[in-house]
Amino acid sequence: MLQHPTPCILVVDDDKEIRCALTRIFSKEGYQVASAASGEEALALFQKNIFNLVITDLRMPGIGGLELLKKIKMCRPETVVIILTAFCDEITYTDIKALGAYTYLCKPIKKNEMLTAVKKALLPAPDYNQPYSIVFPQPSPSP
Repeated sequence: MLQHPTPCILVVDDDKEIRCALTRIFSKEGYQVASAASGEEALALFQKNIFNLVITDLRMPGIGGLELLKKIKMCRPETVVIILTAFCDEITYTDIKALGAYTYLCKPIKKNEMLTAVKKALLPAPDYNQPYSIVFPQPSPSP
């Protein structure tokens, strides 16, 4: 399996214009990017590569975004997934979080909104097993 030193994103959308635009945007930002026109194509790429992030359309012929999300999470639960949809009234944040997605974005998507979501999604998760200490401020001496 191929793993890349810089974050690697898989863009999955049956709309060629959206797929190419996102691929171009992420490439210019310095990410490694692969793209797939279908859920089936995405799964084939996913089996041969390690992706830090998968951005997938919700509605596609064949394997749709939610089914793809489930399959990704079964194989590699650590992979971050963002769902894209033009049908925002059909899906809720609670629904996609329950399935393991990071978030969803409504089409049309603004470039800045997409880049912000990707940067946040790729931040390392906090390690709750690491010890930490809380420092409380000392009360000021009374005059």
